[in-house]
Amino acid sequence: MNAGATKMLTRRYLSLTLFFALSAVVLFTAKNTGFYVDMELLALSEEAPNFKLERLNGGKQQLKDMHGAVVWIIFGRTDDERTIIQLNEARNIAEHFKEWDLRILFLSQSQNPADLQQYVDENGCAAAIMLDKGNRVADKYHVEHLPTSYLIDKTGFIRTVHRGFVRAEDKRFMGLVEEQLRSGTRNAPKK
Repeated sequence: MNAGATKMLTRRYLSLTLFFALSAVVLFTAKNTGFYVDMELLALSEEAPNFKLERLNGGKQQLKDMHGAVVWIIFGRTDDERTIIQLNEARNIAEHFKEWDLRILFLSQSQNPADLQQYVDENGCAAAIMLDKGNRVADKYHVEHLPTSYLIDKTGFIRTVHRGFVRAEDKRFMGLVEEQLRSGTRNAPKK
């Protein structure tokens, strides 16, 4: 190999090395600044994938039909202790925003509808319960741990993603929900 060819190969290797090093820095920085809450989950400011699911109380619901409202989606199972904590907190959060039109959806992961109905009869539920049979929607949203939740803004874009449960005392989450509810005019407080 002549000196010119060696110099060209060295530049290519250096360029590739620099590219991969910068890519790693960008991904690490993005992951640790909240741009991505979790690299396996969908990105913030990404349009939420649409879905159409059967509701526990009958009928079907489609996410895109809720554009114009703020939607909080909770993925979980009522036989999971952490999901039960989240559903109890959802009741508190719904109460806090009762003057606003916050839609809360609980996407039950492959559970028997009779078991879900028993849970609702015994405990009540602030969320509309939807049956995610075969975890099809959870797969679209890259949900691997329960509970996982997504806050969707009025235009259908993801504003926050949370793995684990969110409490009503979480000022960051509550502030973000209020900010989204106050944006625009459709969700002005009910009179």
